[in-house]
Amino acid sequence: MSTSAATVESNQVKIEDAGPARKKITVTVSAEAVKARLETGFGSLKNETVLPGFRKGRAPRELLQRRFGDALLKETRDQILSEAYGQAIEANKLQPVGNPEMTPESRDVALVVGKPFIFSIEVEVAPEFALPNTDGIEVKRPVFEIKDEHVDLEIRRQGYRFGNATRITGPFQPLDRMLCEVKAFKNDEAEAFFNNDRAMVVVPDSADAGKGQLLGLLIENLSSLVEGKKVGDEISVKTTGPDQHEREDLRGAKIRIELVVKDADRIEPLNEQGLAEKLSLDTVENLKGQVRLALERQRDSEQKSAEREQVYNFLSEAVDFPLPEKMSQAQSTRNVEMARMDMLQRGVDPNEVETKLAEIRGESEANTRKRLKLFFILARLAEEMKIDVTEAELNGRIAGIAMQRGTRPDQLRNEIEKAGKLNELAHSIREHKTADRILEKAKFIDVPAEEWNEQQNKQVSAKRSGAKGATSDDKPAKTAKAKK
Repeated sequence: MSTSAATVESNQVKIEDAGPARKKITVTVSAEAVKARLETGFGSLKNETVLPGFRKGRAPRELLQRRFGDALLKETRDQILSEAYGQAIEANKLQPVGNPEMTPESRDVALVVGKPFIFSIEVEVAPEFALPNTDGIEVKRPVFEIKDEHVDLEIRRQGYRFGNATRITGPFQPLDRMLCEVKAFKNDEAEAFFNNDRAMVVVPDSADAGKGQLLGLLIENLSSLVEGKKVGDEISVKTTGPDQHEREDLRGAKIRIELVVKDADRIEPLNEQGLAEKLSLDTVENLKGQVRLALERQRDSEQKSAEREQVYNFLSEAVDFPLPEKMSQAQSTRNVEMARMDMLQRGVDPNEVETKLAEIRGESEANTRKRLKLFFILARLAEEMKIDVTEAELNGRIAGIAMQRGTRPDQLRNEIEKAGKLNELAHSIREHKTADRILEKAKFIDVPAEEWNEQQNKQVSAKRSGAKGATSDDKPAKTAKAKK
């Protein structure tokens, strides 16, 4: 256990390790300092208080002490706590990343005239580590050509998106939409933790291998549970809450979801000409040209995302340090929100975003800790590289997301601000800029998309089977040397 001591004004400060990236701060305020603060407090109280029978500033100290002594002691205690903690943090150059917590033995400690005031606080702090050398890392660049069949597939998908809905009773088939009354239960509890009498459930597409999302949870066998059902049917779905779900009470919980199908519709997709007219593109030729352009832009964005992810993998493997435990627990929520904003900005269809987020919620604790580690590494690198986020960049990102959502940028910004997510969006932009700065000096190796996808699938399978990591041939970057 490491300790350090410092004198801050008249206070004695002792810093101790209290766990991973967690410090215990013990402060001793001298009896003389306590007396001086109380004397100052009584002086201010006397000058400001008017009591019956006495002119302002003339009330006897004994009377003031009887009436206001306890309140003054508490107020002075709180002031000393706040000031002493702030001084200790500044003097010892600590970077808190969580709220300070009084130790159990210090919670009820009171000021006593003539005695020193001693208290202890624990707080999680930013971990200390050496940054790796990021110059010239190897990065694989997936190369993908947009072909006619890709354009045709996207036109089919957009045809369904803008198609005409027809009410049906069943039996249900892929892409049918069911309006359901939904109740969700956890751990055999009798009372539902979720109720919704108008929840939309989409039958998984045949291309999704039977997987679909329900209430933000990835259901591996959803297709087999809902295909062939009809309006009026009752459907029961069982799953397990992901370890990194935003709600702590759902992590690892046995979840039962009861569906009652109230209504349903089937989309009749628009044909190519109908879709062209719907999008004000007039001709099928114009439609295909715009779709190709959109796919190329998305490809470029996905390529950049893949390059950044390799930078993140490199940083995560190059540095190791203990992480704040409580902050780790909150990281899963941040993962989901940053992923949502990133996908919307990259042009991922909003209907696909929720399915992908369901997958993210089900990711392992190891991945959550990796993202938290990256948060600290990228923050340090951004500081060293003097990378900041401008208001114009923030507004630009919001405008891009608003375009994908089909809403106004000012309206979306208000929503983000009300949800308290503006800082998370700024962090996302800063992380991207930091990764891009590293990529400026990277050594790129072009890889055909088919080979790239095969490698990624192998890595995903390895993770799901409990593998410790990728083979040496799959590692995206060379070993780093720490900066001195």
